[in-house]
Amino acid sequence: MAVDSYDATTGRPIFLDTGAPDTGVDPTAAGIYAADVGNRIVRANLAGLDAYPYERAGLAGHALDTDTDYVHDGSGWLRIQRVHAFSAGSAAIAASGITTVPLPAGRFSVPPVIVATVIGHPNVCVVHYGSRTTTGFDVRVYTLGGGQVAADIHWTAVQMLSGAAAG
Repeated sequence: MAVDSYDATTGRPIFLDTGAPDTGVDPTAAGIYAADVGNRIVRANLAGLDAYPYERAGLAGHALDTDTDYVHDGSGWLRIQRVHAFSAGSAAIAASGITTVPLPAGRFSVPPVIVATVIGHPNVCVVHYGSRTTTGFDVRVYTLGGGQVAADIHWTAVQMLSGAAAG
């Protein structure tokens, strides 16, 4: 049985129920459609996604060459932002000098964006960041009066893209 036509919106193959049954059915068309059916298609690259003839709003796509996910908005492919690397923890910060907080080895390929919050301190405090690397970051904590104090912090470290901390 051969494909009689294709749905203009989704590309679904249409088989008409006319004529005698065909014992030599070629399931190729149905198999190709089944691979693309649903809400996600996979192609070698963004050009392959652009070439897909049945683009529609909400359709998700994946480009293998860049391992990037996209979603179609009805007029084009939009890159879906995902976090590349993430870590979180807590640390005790010393009352004087610099405290270096370690990051997990091998997690980050560039120095990540760091956000820290002082917890459980009786005074309003400000976190001061020093240098950041892929393996750690330097921190001091000060009161609003300017004195450095010991404090506990909760921190997060985020790298949004493979080559950049911010995304």
